[in-house]
Amino acid sequence: MDIYKTSEYKAVFDPYPAKVYINQPLYVQVKAESRDSHLVLFAQKCFATPSKDVDDKTSYTFINKG
Repeated sequence: MDIYKTSEYKAVFDPYPAKVYINQPLYVQVKAESRDSHLVLFAQKCFATPSKDVDDKTSYTFINKG
């Protein structure tokens, strides 16, 4: 998974963690490599927390029920 700064998908946010602002567009590319030609990848939920704890009570959802 990479997060890009523009819709051209050329400039990734680097280094992580990326500093972004509320209502700033994010362009995300998610990729899975497999020999299965029928494999389909769905991003159902994507969120961030201010800590490394995925169960942190503070979270920011980017994709929900994608």
